[in-house]
Amino acid sequence: MFRSIPTITKNLLIVNFLAFLATQVLETREIHLTQSYGLHFFMASDFHLIQFITYMFLHANMTHVFFNMFALWMFGVMVENAWGPKKFLFYYISCGIGAGLTQEIVQFFSFYFSLTAQDPNISFSEVFVFGQQLSHQLNGWTTIGASGAVYAVLLAFGMVFPRMTIGVPLAIISLVLLDLVNTNVMVENVLSIMNHLFFIAIFIAIINPMNPLSQKIWRLLYTKPVEARWCVIGYIALEILYTWKNIQGDNVAHMAHLGGMLFGFLMIRYWNHHPDSQFNRSGGQDIFGNLKRNFEKRKKENSNMHVEQGGAKEDDWEYNSRKKQNQEEVDAILDKIRKSGYDSLTKEEKQRLFEASRNL
Repeated sequence: MFRSIPTITKNLLIVNFLAFLATQVLETREIHLTQSYGLHFFMASDFHLIQFITYMFLHANMTHVFFNMFALWMFGVMVENAWGPKKFLFYYISCGIGAGLTQEIVQFFSFYFSLTAQDPNISFSEVFVFGQQLSHQLNGWTTIGASGAVYAVLLAFGMVFPRMTIGVPLAIISLVLLDLVNTNVMVENVLSIMNHLFFIAIFIAIINPMNPLSQKIWRLLYTKPVEARWCVIGYIALEILYTWKNIQGDNVAHMAHLGGMLFGFLMIRYWNHHPDSQFNRSGGQDIFGNLKRNFEKRKKENSNMHVEQGGAKEDDWEYNSRKKQNQEEVDAILDKIRKSGYDSLTKEEKQRLFEASRNL
C-alpha cells in the first residue's frame, strides 16, 4: 500500500511522523522544538519568518498527527495524482503559509480587542507599541500542526473530484457535534477517551482492511457514501461553528483551517481561469499525459499494420485521415480534462473517451 502513495504525499507523511518522533524524544532532554519552530505571534520576541514553514510539521500529540496524516493520505493521493508532484507541493506549502498568515491576523485582532477593552481610544500605532513592550509575554501564542494545509488538500479534492463519493465516519460526526456544544470538563475527558478508541479502531481497519474485524469496524463507523463537494461544505460549516468554541477557551486554530481553505480556493480559481499558467501546463500529466502517449503509440502501430497488410492507396489515405481526425478529437478531450477537470466533459465526450480507451 505504501508503495502506491505518490512521491510528495509519501514524503510529507514521513517528514511529519519523523518530526513528531523527534519532538517527543528531544522533550525528554528539555529541548522543545515547538518553542523554537512553532509559529509565534509576529509581535512576540520568539517570532521568526521560518516558522511559517516549520510550524506545519509539528504536532501536539499522537492523535493530532495521526488524524492530520490520515486525511493527507486519504485525499492527497488523489489530488497529487491528478496535479503532479510540483503543483501539489507548491499548493500544500502555500496553503500552509496562508493558514499561518490567517492565524497571525486573528491573533493580532484578538490582541487589539483585548487592549481596546481596557482603553477604547487606543490607536493602531499604540497597539504596536504595546506589542513591543509585551513581546516576551506574547511568546505563549504558538500555533503548530499541518491542519491548515491538510484542510486545503480536502478542499482541492472536493473541487477536482466534486461528485466522487466517499465514506463519512458516523462515529466521529457524533463526537464532533457533541464536542461542539460541550463546555463541561468531565464530558471533555469522556470525549477524549472516545476519540482514542476511534483512533485505535480506524488504525486496525487501515492495517488490514479485508480482515472480518476490520469490515465490521467500517460498517459500524461509516455512513453511506457522500459526494466530496458536500463533505467539503460540511467541514467548512463545522469550522465556522467551531470559532464559537475558541471564545469558550478552545485552543484549536479553526480560523487557520479556514484560512488554508480560502488560500486553496483562490489558488484553484486562479489556475482554472489561467489554464496556460506554468502549473496547469504540467498538471495532470501523470494521468492524462500517459493516456495521450498511449493513444499516439497505438495510432502509430495501427497505421504501420495497415500499410504492411497492403491495400489500395485510396484506402490507406482514408484510413490515415480517419485516424488523424479521431486522434484530434481525443487530444481535445484530454486538454479539456487538464484545464477544467473530468466533470467538465459532456456525456458524448465521456463516451468518446471511453470508446477510444477500449482500442488501446
